[in-house]
Amino acid sequence: MLSAFTVVLGTLILQGFTIRPLISLLRIGPDASLDEDVSRARQAMLDAALEVLAGIPGEGAAAVRAEYWATRSASVDRSRPSTAYDELRTQAITAERRLLGQWRSQGLLQDDAFHLLEDELDRAELHVASFGTTWLDS
Repeated sequence: MLSAFTVVLGTLILQGFTIRPLISLLRIGPDASLDEDVSRARQAMLDAALEVLAGIPGEGAAAVRAEYWATRSASVDRSRPSTAYDELRTQAITAERRLLGQWRSQGLLQDDAFHLLEDELDRAELHVASFGTTWLDS
């Protein structure tokens, strides 16, 4: 048992101390292929959505088209600075999350309801972080 532990620990330490010099020696650069694939797929998805929405009349469809165009115009760059809308939405989600936590700790909310609402807030927060600019900004 002690020998197995020593072998495992020794292997981890040896690999841990040698991996960085090995990467430098082999001149292995960062792999951007995932980011490129995601960006290309996102652009195609936006184009597909806009193509479908192009034939739909009405104010609601126009608003959704404007949101997709704003996202597409930002060239789906996630490094862009936050907008005023992003900041306001984040503050609102933080307030909702705080209230949700208070209700749970006070026993005003069952666990299942808490987790469902927490998931909704997580998705809303991801939406703000991912899409940022919406038709409300324009």
